[in-house]
Amino acid sequence: MPHAYASASLVSGIWSVRLSSWTYYLAHLYAKFRYPPVLLVVCRDKGTAEWAAEPIRIGLEKHLSLAVFPLVRGPPNSPKRAWALPRPVSSGGI
Repeated sequence: MPHAYASASLVSGIWSVRLSSWTYYLAHLYAKFRYPPVLLVVCRDKGTAEWAAEPIRIGLEKHLSLAVFPLVRGPPNSPKRAWALPRPVSSGGI
């Protein structure tokens, strides 16, 4: 079965807006296409990756309406080389 993917970039200072946006996008994709969406979050630093990996729970404590478990890709679960900044190209002395 095909999957719909929603991705979002993390920008410092607007965490709560991102959380509500992510849940909205996932619910919209499911309602529109009836495919099970997956939230993939790509992070460049460990702190952001750890934050993004926390489940997003909406509803009452004992009766959740929606729970989102993001799939996080970042420094804690990727090779260090994958997150290294590219080296500048040498001009060759020109």
